[in-house]
Amino acid sequence: MTRGRLSYGVALSPLGPVDGLLRRIRLIEDLGYDTVWITDHGLPHDPWSVLAAAAGSTSRVKLGPGVVNPFTRHPAHLAAAAATLDELSSGRAVLGLGAGGTGAAMLGADRPHSAAVLRESIGVIRSLLTGARVSMDVGGVRARGAQLDFAPLRPDLPIIIGTRGPRTLELAGEVADGVIFGNVASVEGWRYCLGHLERGAGRAGRRLEDLTVAAWLYCSLAGREATAVSAVAHMVAATLLTSRPSLAQLGLDLPAAIAATVDEPGFQPTTANLHRVGGLVPPATVHRLALAGTPEVCRQQLIDLLAEVPQISNVVIVPFPSEDRTVEEVVGSFIDEVAVGRPG
Repeated sequence: MTRGRLSYGVALSPLGPVDGLLRRIRLIEDLGYDTVWITDHGLPHDPWSVLAAAAGSTSRVKLGPGVVNPFTRHPAHLAAAAATLDELSSGRAVLGLGAGGTGAAMLGADRPHSAAVLRESIGVIRSLLTGARVSMDVGGVRARGAQLDFAPLRPDLPIIIGTRGPRTLELAGEVADGVIFGNVASVEGWRYCLGHLERGAGRAGRRLEDLTVAAWLYCSLAGREATAVSAVAHMVAATLLTSRPSLAQLGLDLPAAIAATVDEPGFQPTTANLHRVGGLVPPATVHRLALAGTPEVCRQQLIDLLAEVPQISNVVIVPFPSEDRTVEEVVGSFIDEVAVGRPG
């Protein structure tokens, strides 16, 4: 497969003062990144509000939530929010949609039949964006004769599914405009992803070339590998826990020390506990789920991944500060020293 244009994005959590977030987003645009994603997990600043403010202070970069879910945010509201952001940004919005993960759980949202709800939600959102009146009743998510009260700028606003699950990977290949495959930097993991993605695409008579295929990667850059690994280990731990049923398919196993810790009675994935578990994650495992190390090492890791997985069309980094680099410095260093395949 011949790779087309490779683009780069950055995902930010809406923590900290909003004015600082907006400065960071403007920097990301100035550095030449293509997309800024704002995560929707927990209860930090509202991602849609941050994105709306970013639309007014940027001119080129694409903007979207990465990712929202139809269990804590109704699909009709997601359609209205995405269309509003698209209007504010003059057609730069993209909608990242997923099943919710632990973010839905903390709000007490049940997620029965998550793949079916995602499928129906995408249909509802797309219909609403065309001006249609819609109804749905799947997995406790209901709508009766819903219709937007304004005309969206684009009826074909891109919808990207963020997932690591087999059924939702196939769903992305079948009905979405693309996939965000999160926190996997190994070839084995990507073979698993592409197999399911291609299976779904085949059912709809589509090709992988028709889809945006985004690699979403935790990223920490530092002068010493150990410093960078330490900065992301707690989030790698979170990925191991949320992907536990699929670890074998990702070419991973759960180290015995971690299994013993998380299987303790009453264990909860709090920030403190994730940092505790992160200290048990071997560096080799971190490297299979993240870009962490010196810029030279991370560049070679990225080159190797892209060579083995030419289907990747977009690389999104989730930057983490370390002892010797701020988030801004990681973002700048990545695009200057790590990113490959950028147009001249």
